Amino acid sequence: MKTTILSLLLLGFACVNAGVLLKTKHYGSMNHRDDLLPQASNNEPLWFTQKLDHFNPADDRQFKQKIYVNETYYKRDGPVFVILGGEGPAAPSGIEGRFIVNNYAQTFNGLIVSFEHRHYGESVPLGSLSKESLKYLSSQQALADYAVLRDFIKSKYDVSLKSKWIAVGGSYSGNLAAWCVNFTHVNLTFSTSAPVKASVAFPEYMSVVQNSLGEECAGVVRKANDEIENLLKTADGRARLSKEFSVCNPIGHTDDDLSTFLSGLADPICGAVQYNLDNNSLGNKLGIKEVCSFMKPEEPLRSLINFTNHYNKVFERECSEGTYENYIKQLQDETPYPKNQNAAGRSWMYQTCMEFGYYQNAVGRDQPFSKYISLPWFLNQCEQLFGVKNVQANVDWTNQYYGQLDIKATNTIFANGNIDPWHKLGLLKGGYVDANNVFFMNGTAHCADLYAPRDTDLESLKNTRARTLELLEKWL
Repeated sequence: MKTTILSLLLLGFACVNAGVLLKTKHYGSMNHRDDLLPQASNNEPLWFTQKLDHFNPADDRQFKQKIYVNETYYKRDGPVFVILGGEGPAAPSGIEGRFIVNNYAQTFNGLIVSFEHRHYGESVPLGSLSKESLKYLSSQQALADYAVLRDFIKSKYDVSLKSKWIAVGGSYSGNLAAWCVNFTHVNLTFSTSAPVKASVAFPEYMSVVQNSLGEECAGVVRKANDEIENLLKTADGRARLSKEFSVCNPIGHTDDDLSTFLSGLADPICGAVQYNLDNNSLGNKLGIKEVCSFMKPEEPLRSLINFTNHYNKVFERECSEGTYENYIKQLQDETPYPKNQNAAGRSWMYQTCMEFGYYQNAVGRDQPFSKYISLPWFLNQCEQLFGVKNVQANVDWTNQYYGQLDIKATNTIFANGNIDPWHKLGLLKGGYVDANNVFFMNGTAHCADLYAPRDTDLESLKNTRARTLELLEKWL
C-alpha cells in the first residue's frame, strides 16, 4: 500500500505510503509487480452496475465496476471468496493462482471473485479522477460497493443461502476485510498486513526498515544519504547527483525538490523490505539480501547509486524524479487508468489525505533516510492537490468511526509479519478478537500469507497457513 506513488505496493509501491512518483506504474499492495507476471489469460472481466453515492438516496447516478470470477472449483452451497480490491487495478492473476485463495477454493469447492475498488483501475465514476469524482472515493463507499456486489453474485451464480461469504484483503484492502464484519454481510474474513489504526505521521515505518535491513546495511544507506544531503547544497553537487542517479530533469534547489529526489531514493529500499521474500515473479531478487549485497561500508554513496540504477534497470524505469513541479504534475493528472499508468497514485494520495495519513516521514537517527522526507512535505501535497488543510481531523474521524485496534470480530484472521513495516499499525494481539485468530510471523513481510505457498516458505508462514486451514475447516 504505499503512499509512495509509486508503492508498492501496495510497491511497485515502495516506501509504502506517501512517497514519490517514480516515473513508473502505481500498484496496489496486493498486486505489486503484477506486470512482471505472465499476462496471457482467458479470464475476461465482468462488469456490473454500481451506485455512485450509497449515502444519498436522491442521487441515482451509476457507474460500471469490474470483477473477475473463477468458477473452476465451485459447487453449489460452497463458499464465496471475495478478494477485495485495494489501491490498484484488478487483474486476472488475482483469480488464477497468485493467491492462496485458489487453494482454499479448491479444498472447499468455493467460488472466487476479485473485486476492483472504485477509482482504481477502470472502475472510475464520472469517467475521470477529477475532484468532483474523487468526492465519492472513500472506504465507506467501498464497503457499500461490496454489499451491491454480493447481491449481483448471488443472482448471477445462483449462490445458495447455505454458502458462506469470505472477504479477503491485504494492506488497505485488509482494513476493508476487517471492517466488513460490522458494515456488510460477511461470514468470515482474512485481514492481512492491515494498518487498521490510521496515523498522520508514520515514522515507525522507517525504523522498521532499518531494523529489517540490519545495522551494517542500514548504516551504509544512512551514510549515503548524509553524503547526498551535503552534495545537494551546491549546484555542482546537484549536477553530479542528477547524472549519477539518472534523474529525469536536473535536481531542483528548493526543499520540495530535495524532498522529492530523496524520497525517490528511499522508495526502492522500502519496497525491498516491505515485500522481502514474497512469492512473486521476482522471488527474492529485490529483497533485503539484494539491497544489502550492494551496500559496501567503504563507499556508501557509490553503493546507493549502483543499487538505484540496478533497480531502475530491473523495473525498466528510465529515470528518477528530481523536481517537485514534475512530481506534482503527475499527481494532478485526472486521466484514469490505463491511459494514465500512475492514475492509482492520485486516488491513493486522495485517500491518505481524506482518511488515513500513513505518511512515512524520516525522523531521527534510528532510520536510514533523509530528514527531507518530512511530514510538512506530505501535508503540503494534500493542500496543493485537493485543498485539504486538516489531515489530522480526517484521520481522527477514521479512527473514531472504525475503532482503531478495538475491532470486534469473531471469525476474522489477522496476520502480520515482523519484517513488514506496516505491522506497527496493525492488530498484533487479541483484545476483542480471539487470540487464536491473530498471527504474528517472524521473518515475513507484507501480505505474505495471502500468496500461493511454496516449499521454501519460512516455518512461521507455513504454520500460519496450517492454522488458517484448521480455522476454515472449523468455520465452514
